[in-house]
Amino acid sequence: MSISICDGVTIIGQVREDYAYAKKAERAIETTSEHRTSAKALLSCLYDD
Repeated sequence: MSISICDGVTIIGQVREDYAYAKKAERAIETTSEHRTSAKALLSCLYDD
């Protein structure tokens, strides 16, 4: 199964892997407010809250 995310088609398993990797990387790398703003925009695009 695949779903459309923003402008492409991604397998759900890949989205979960990418999210887990990003969360792990976020803990290891200090982010700036600009990066956080970009991350929030991406997450809202992915999860339409």
